[in-house]
Amino acid sequence: MSSYLLPSAPSLLAYLNAKNATTFTLDDVVFSTPTPINGTWREVANPHNTAVRVSAKPGGKYQGSQVITYDRLKLSDLLKLTGWRVNADHPTTSLDLLPAIAHYQGIQFSTDDIESTPVTDNGDGTFTCTLTAKAGSLGWQGSVVLSIKQGGASLDAALPNADLPGLNYPTASDADVYADLYLYGYDFTGSYADLMDVEPDETLTQHSADALALAINQLDVSSGKGLWNSSDQSAVWSLFGATCTYSGLNKAELLTNPAYKYVTMIQLRPDVTTPRGTLIFHYNDPIDSSVV
Repeated sequence: MSSYLLPSAPSLLAYLNAKNATTFTLDDVVFSTPTPINGTWREVANPHNTAVRVSAKPGGKYQGSQVITYDRLKLSDLLKLTGWRVNADHPTTSLDLLPAIAHYQGIQFSTDDIESTPVTDNGDGTFTCTLTAKAGSLGWQGSVVLSIKQGGASLDAALPNADLPGLNYPTASDADVYADLYLYGYDFTGSYADLMDVEPDETLTQHSADALALAINQLDVSSGKGLWNSSDQSAVWSLFGATCTYSGLNKAELLTNPAYKYVTMIQLRPDVTTPRGTLIFHYNDPIDSSVV
């Protein structure tokens, strides 16, 4: 045979063409059931292990037939391949192993090559199976006992739901939106004056809450897009009654974005459930257009 990596019929045909400088295709010829050879063929010594008749397909451009002899590959030789391994996802028969062997080793077995035999689950994440060639396999003969490890499960099958709602920042509850990192990537330099007006320990008034809600809504493209408000009745996305815990120069010890000079930290009301925690506004000195 010419290759471990081709299905049996194309592999045998390629071998036949290579040895005879022919260009037969599978549309031109058909192979008979292979016959094992044991040292002689038709009372003549023959070193090969298989004989098969190649016949022209009726109605084609060839006619007649010819018997050829060749060597089928031995399944037992698979274990001699460097790096041989097979991982399969809870196989029950040898036929379940064929896609795994093709994936890991590139060997293209088909159901014309391999008998259906049971796989034994060893109970420790490994399996055992005797792979046996069919008598009619053009490319393979014999059998081999394979050790298989659990693996190779299809991600398509394991992850049928690919429509996810989006990521939340980590909090004590996975359902929470984490305020402390929510504004991490936003530049509030355009709201410099409003943020500088907020003093530490100040509770946001309606006016200051309105200004900061507007500033966020102008930039936000995340889950709170357009939802920030200054309502004292709202328990979601509300800035009303929030308390400034820090406003000033950025510091390395703060959970802040180091790309900005200033930060203002606003602790949301305890009854505000989305988001929870402290909003951190990052900003720089605005550019003075008169000196540009």
